[in-house]
Amino acid sequence: MKNKHINEIEIQQYVLAKDDCDIVIVEHINHCQKCKAEAEIYELLFAAIKKEQNPVFKFDIANLVMQRLPEKQNFSFDKYLIALLSTVSIAILSILIYLTNKYFPTVFNGISSIQFLLIMVTVLLISIFIYIDMNRNYKNQMNFC
Repeated sequence: MKNKHINEIEIQQYVLAKDDCDIVIVEHINHCQKCKAEAEIYELLFAAIKKEQNPVFKFDIANLVMQRLPEKQNFSFDKYLIALLSTVSIAILSILIYLTNKYFPTVFNGISSIQFLLIMVTVLLISIFIYIDMNRNYKNQMNFC
């Protein structure tokens, strides 16, 4: 048995888990009236806490959150901007092709067909890898939202 009284943490440990408690603490509480009284007080306190009902909100939290969310805007400037830039880019490309039309038949004359195929396969593979990477990044960003 301990000569000194045990502290509050040890008493709480005894009250909450008597089976896992150190034998010295159990013997001290069984022999010491002061520590036994404190253990009984903690038992009453813990029993009262267990009987206490869980707090309940007296308001609808989902409704309050939904009221604070901004309403979705139907007008999206981004879609029109992308369409405008695409149209301007196609128009500029078409004008350039029309102006340099006489040079296009001779562009690929200096390159052998195997070189042309290697260039096209390389461009295609790079485009596929970029698409896969962009798609993966997009899905990751959508998972975090």
